[in-house]
Amino acid sequence: MSCGITSTDDVDRSGVRVRATLLSRVGGQARRLPDIRDAGDLAFLDRLTSRFPPVGSPAGYAATFGRELNITDDKHRFTDSGLPVIEGKHIQPFETDASAARFRISEVAAAIALPSRPFAHPRLAYRDISAVGNRHALIAAVIPAGIVTTHTIFCLKTPLPLEQQHFLCACFNSEILNRFVRLLMGGHLTTSLVEGLPVPSWTGSATQRRIARLARHLGTRARAAPAHQSTRSTSALAHLLTKEFTS
Repeated sequence: MSCGITSTDDVDRSGVRVRATLLSRVGGQARRLPDIRDAGDLAFLDRLTSRFPPVGSPAGYAATFGRELNITDDKHRFTDSGLPVIEGKHIQPFETDASAARFRISEVAAAIALPSRPFAHPRLAYRDISAVGNRHALIAAVIPAGIVTTHTIFCLKTPLPLEQQHFLCACFNSEILNRFVRLLMGGHLTTSLVEGLPVPSWTGSATQRRIARLARHLGTRARAAPAHQSTRSTSALAHLLTKEFTS
């Protein structure tokens, strides 16, 4: 298959040839067609998918994601007090801003709507993005306990140690996986695409643990820390993530 033809002006030039095996590996079960513009995009996809298993596979983290509440369907459960109910716009890379929540729900009502009580513990989540034109195609944070989410946020359903969740949060917010998502994203950031992201398996190495610590720091202290400290943490994290994905 040839890719890289996006307009009539491109018809007369050679596209980028993609092997069927690579197309199957990159496209996943949904058989997505990557938006490959040049050989660099092809090499990037090939390298990641050949080296790292999908985050949702048994060889990875067996991670699955899903929604919690729906603003329209569950509106009758909301009150003026109780647990904050946040939307996608309330999370930024690593950060959750529950103070801006428009809705609240009692813990009893939340437990009725969500019998597994996911709000009782922190969990990795990513924000539903509807277009690749955004600065970030993939925005993730570890939602603290005591917060309920709505349908514009997809939360981790698989029980994973918190340290691994912070590591995954860092990977999801990386420029590397954001580039990967942009090459495969359609109208929305679907769970099948996210669960198919190639991520280094957890080994508990010193580098992975430091990545997890920095991600946790950015999530819990970013607002309180001086700007220069957050910038240093972000730069250090980017360096470690590049090392993790390329070494």
